[in-house]
Amino acid sequence: MLIFDNFESYMMGIISLNGNLQKTVINLSDKMFNLVFRPNQTEVAKINLKHLVNGRFYMILYNYNGNKIWCPIFALDWKIVKNKPILFAINLEYLPPKYKIQFFGKIFNFFRSDLNRVEFNEFVRKERPLKKLTFELVYKSLQDMNGMQYCVTAYDIFKIKKAYLVSYKIAPEILMCNCKKYNSQNMKELFIKSTGEDHIKMGKILEEFEQLILQYQTDSKEYHEKLKLFEQHLKLYK
Repeated sequence: MLIFDNFESYMMGIISLNGNLQKTVINLSDKMFNLVFRPNQTEVAKINLKHLVNGRFYMILYNYNGNKIWCPIFALDWKIVKNKPILFAINLEYLPPKYKIQFFGKIFNFFRSDLNRVEFNEFVRKERPLKKLTFELVYKSLQDMNGMQYCVTAYDIFKIKKAYLVSYKIAPEILMCNCKKYNSQNMKELFIKSTGEDHIKMGKILEEFEQLILQYQTDSKEYHEKLKLFEQHLKLYK
């Protein structure tokens, strides 16, 4: 499959067709969510959490203390921490686009022979995970890439409300996906439903998030670190 022969060149071609990186992110994000809201089974499929495995792309809806946030992830490892099943994954939205393209370009090149066997009409569930990618290897590689290991995030399995398996065939869509517009919509719905002290808290959270959207800097490491800190400190209910 052409996409995996030289992923960086493939992405440069997509960016060129869209005009610039910003428009590329917007267009690919909208396409990604259209597939999440209407799974077609060949590119996106809703799955039970017990079928979630390492080495695959997922879109999850995660409960950050009352705020449900969409997170595009690449699953790395499962561990039991304090009697809870924890999923360690790269939150792709915390990694600036140019670094995602470089990092996954290297991964796709290494697994090129396996990935080129993926057929466009094949069910996404039948695609094989990239199991040789260990947590330690990925973490060290991100660390060597200008300290990008901060994008590795721990998810409590019980707080994942929905999970969608995403095909390698649409790697550009899941990698470039910017969820902030859709997460903002979820927050606004919660704001309308909340009352009293929770309504005040939700208003402040929403205001901060809207500011983050306005400050969006496509390839700024500092911005993406700030986004992770904001989402991880979301607190609405006691």
